[in-house]
Amino acid sequence: MAELSLTSSKILRCFYIYTVFILGSCANPGDYKPTTKNPKIIYEEACSWCHGQDFGGTVRGPSLIQNELKISRIRKMLVEGNEKMPRFKHLTGDTLESVINYVAKLK
Repeated sequence: MAELSLTSSKILRCFYIYTVFILGSCANPGDYKPTTKNPKIIYEEACSWCHGQDFGGTVRGPSLIQNELKISRIRKMLVEGNEKMPRFKHLTGDTLESVINYVAKLK
């Protein structure tokens, strides 16, 4: 019985760590700080959680393909956010522009 308890304890500990990691990383995506200027990597790290690895959207965020997004709209969403999407305050300058252009070219 003690062996089962130890296994249950390990499972609970792993679940706790996983939950803290996932919830912690998603608690405020707007706090994301890019470590690269590569827009594809930035998308994967900061955007794919809501908009999907394939840009097709999830229950958390809409599809970014076939959406006719204008550059001005993408910029506004990233800089200001809205009630559903956080603003990405650490995306600035050339890095911000590269992400905007990357998303604008999705088809």
